[in-house]
Amino acid sequence: MLKSILFLITSLIFAGCSADKSSSSPPTPQTTQIPAGKISESHDPTPVPVDLVNPDKEIVWSDLELTLDSHTDRNLPLGESVMILAKARADSNDPETVQPTWSVTPSNKASIDAKGNLVSKEQGLVVVKATVNGLSTSTSILVTPAIPKNFQITTQNPAALYRVGDTVNLIAIVGFSDNHEESVKPVWTVSSDKVEFLSRDSIKLREKGNLEIMAIFSGMTQKLTLTVAEAGIDSVLLSLARTDVKLQAGRDIPLKASAQMSDGTLNEISEAKWSYEGANATLDSRGIFKASRPGKYSVKASVNNLTAILELNITDAGLVSLLFNKPQDIKVEESTQLKVKGHFSDGETRDIQAIRYELITASNAELTEGGKFVAHESKTFRVRATAEGNIVLEFDIDVKKMTATSLKITSPRLTLDLKEQVQLEATLYGRDTFKKVNPGNINWSVKGPSQVLSLSPDGTVQALAPGKAQIVARYSGSIAEDIASEPLTIEVKANEESTLQIKGPQTYIVGKTFTLTTSLNQGDTSTEVQAILSILEQNTDLKQTSAGVFLATKSGRAVILAKHDGLEVTREIIIEAPSPEIIGVQYWVHKKINGKLTFNTPWDEQPGDDIKHNEVGIPPYALTCASEAKEALIQHFNSSVEKQLFADLLSKGVPSALSILVTTVENDADNGQTPDLARLDRQAYFWRWHWKNQIRESETGSVKTVYPKPSLALTRFAEGEWLYEVIASPTKCTLPSRSEMIRYLEYAKTRAPFKIQGKY
Repeated sequence: MLKSILFLITSLIFAGCSADKSSSSPPTPQTTQIPAGKISESHDPTPVPVDLVNPDKEIVWSDLELTLDSHTDRNLPLGESVMILAKARADSNDPETVQPTWSVTPSNKASIDAKGNLVSKEQGLVVVKATVNGLSTSTSILVTPAIPKNFQITTQNPAALYRVGDTVNLIAIVGFSDNHEESVKPVWTVSSDKVEFLSRDSIKLREKGNLEIMAIFSGMTQKLTLTVAEAGIDSVLLSLARTDVKLQAGRDIPLKASAQMSDGTLNEISEAKWSYEGANATLDSRGIFKASRPGKYSVKASVNNLTAILELNITDAGLVSLLFNKPQDIKVEESTQLKVKGHFSDGETRDIQAIRYELITASNAELTEGGKFVAHESKTFRVRATAEGNIVLEFDIDVKKMTATSLKITSPRLTLDLKEQVQLEATLYGRDTFKKVNPGNINWSVKGPSQVLSLSPDGTVQALAPGKAQIVARYSGSIAEDIASEPLTIEVKANEESTLQIKGPQTYIVGKTFTLTTSLNQGDTSTEVQAILSILEQNTDLKQTSAGVFLATKSGRAVILAKHDGLEVTREIIIEAPSPEIIGVQYWVHKKINGKLTFNTPWDEQPGDDIKHNEVGIPPYALTCASEAKEALIQHFNSSVEKQLFADLLSKGVPSALSILVTTVENDADNGQTPDLARLDRQAYFWRWHWKNQIRESETGSVKTVYPKPSLALTRFAEGEWLYEVIASPTKCTLPSRSEMIRYLEYAKTRAPFKIQGKY
């Protein structure tokens, strides 16, 4: 400061003497290099004062620099301030603190007072400028976001008395350098492991005592102590003490008051203050409510100033139990309507209709669901009555024996033929009732000649000889007391004339076995009997292979004689030659390759022209030819020669199955004995073949397919089938000749016996 005063005085003197010094030029100011890290300075070109001690020497000012008393990193948090100091150096003297003129830009981001106190207002970069005696310098300061300055923690309800089971919401608030506050999420810790963190800022208290809570945020730590009391009642619940209670007038309705505790448990309250709204009801200190009339009632239970309300809608009195009005006397076979009354919750007993009855002891009695009861024997029966699904009463019914007025015997027939049997029945009759008795429970007896009929213990009567006899029945058992019937007279007559009959068709087929049966006819009855059968005469070779079983190998007629028990009868039968059994028509459609007829036979190693077993895709002329073949077959086997030859083969065990094979060609040039067909050895034939399944691999070689494969069976008579092969072309149908058929049939007749015996 002294130097500054001297500098001012010197300047004034220098100004007054300027005329004497006009010839001398002022000295040139010298600039001092600013060390690294210092603020650059600017020089005002005004004259420099002269030192008073040494007026001839010029004083040079330099090194105007600015320093911050804090925040030396030039970052100033929003809301905070910093003191900026200005220092300058005269000549080589030490720097002195000066009071410059201050300015800051932009002024909306910060402000600075005359003492150099800079206050931040908005984030951003500001430039502070200091000017003293024409010498200026500046510095940049970055206003950064506000920083936390203070930290406090609390709970959502600081004044609350916390209990075990309560949920506590923790709150942390931080004050920032710009004087605003924010809720933050610190790191919370607690002093007990009995605390459950529901979320980051929410805990559930699990035990009583003092709980210390600590929060850490941005290097700041705060603690909070909570005092936790025992669990308390949050609310009161009111409900029915039992779920099966019926809300009906006159019933005791037990109620239950429960406390919902703060720790989540539900405790039953033994001492509650009970009250209700409504009339015609009672409510005791145990919570037992009873209304004498139906209506709506509001029941309350209060504990610790907490109240629960339960609305009860009481209906009419309900059924409580059942009462059986036991009849004085129930007897066997008497229908009785059971009656059960209901005892209701209002104390009254009334008739009820909706009752379902059932027998527990179900033997020898009947009981409808509506209560109609009939017993068929004297004993005690157990009955169950059910109302409203769950009101049940079981009771016993003692059934006494019926008062029988008579016992009557009945028979399907009173006049019997010799050896005839009938089953007798006995019925007990009482007052307005009757009961059929098991014949085995009757004591049967016969009066009169014992040789007329026999009587078994089960009431079966058999006629033994002509005459009359009386039957008497006596009963004593569980149905009635001892009682006897009036006698029943049975007459046995001699038999009417009997006839013997041979039963069965009149016509039979050569080569097929058939059975004849016999029956004994008497009046309107017919009884099958085992008669002795024999062949009385014939012009065929009919033989009886076993009792009643016959076989003929050629056609003709025969007379059969039957004998049985002194009776005889004859019957003429006719043996006809069989016709082949046509089992189907198949089509073999040949193809042309390069203008010539060709084919792969179905029995070649590779599948060729398939034999079709249906008419799909078959030319119409081939279908017509198949019909002509069927008609021709009928005519062939109506001929006596073919018919007898075929019958001889069937008698040797050759099957009668026959297929028609229609070899189909597409033009007339290939019909009949054309070169193509002759070359392929195809013409109208009568022969035999045999079908087998041959497994061949498909073209891909990965899948195996089963192809039906016919094979020649000219001499395999025990299997296979006859084949009637025809040639079909658009204009002609060629059939096998009769001579061709007779030739092969005669050949087969000579070969079949030993071929069948050896199978092949």
